[in-house]
Amino acid sequence: MLNPVIEVDGDAATGAWLLWQPLVLKADGQAMWVSARYRDTYVRVDDEWLHKSVEVDIQAYSPYEEGFGKMRFAPPMG
Repeated sequence: MLNPVIEVDGDAATGAWLLWQPLVLKADGQAMWVSARYRDTYVRVDDEWLHKSVEVDIQAYSPYEEGFGKMRFAPPMG
C-alpha cells in the first residue's frame, strides 16, 4: 500500500491508496503481480477510527513471467 491520501471531516474521513503487490499463489506456486486502487471511508467512534467501507478496484492481476504489459488479467483459477 502506498501513496495514501486521507481527508478528515469531523468524525468522518475518506482514504485513497494504491497497491502494488508481488505474490505467490499457494495452490500452484505461480508468482503474480497485483495492482489495485483502494477507496476507504472511516468513522470515528469513541476516539477510535474504524473502517466504514472498503472498495477495491483491481487494475492488474498478471503472471510474473508475462507481466501486465502482455497479460493484464490472468484467467480465473479453477
